[in-house]
Amino acid sequence: ERTYLDKVEGYSGEKVLYVGERVDGKYGIVVVKIVTKKDTEILVKYKLKNKGGEWLAYDISIQGVSLVNNYRKQFNSIMTRSSYEDLVKKLRKKVEGE
Repeated sequence: ERTYLDKVEGYSGEKVLYVGERVDGKYGIVVVKIVTKKDTEILVKYKLKNKGGEWLAYDISIQGVSLVNNYRKQFNSIMTRSSYEDLVKKLRKKVEGE
């Protein structure tokens, strides 16, 4: 989670370039490229789902790292070491602390 926040918070004044989109029924992907002040290119993909005529993002990947997959791995790790109940407790604690 911190990795994503660091990447997002670290961007200011960069160019965001539209690369393309693909739609397959109710699902779509929008791809943009962030060009930093040092001309580094960062590929960002938004995965979307059309729900009731409105496109909603359900995942974002930065340089190929998916936020959903990242959380899934963390959750599985917690449940492997302890339990589903422990995962829920940790999530509640985190939400209440923010």
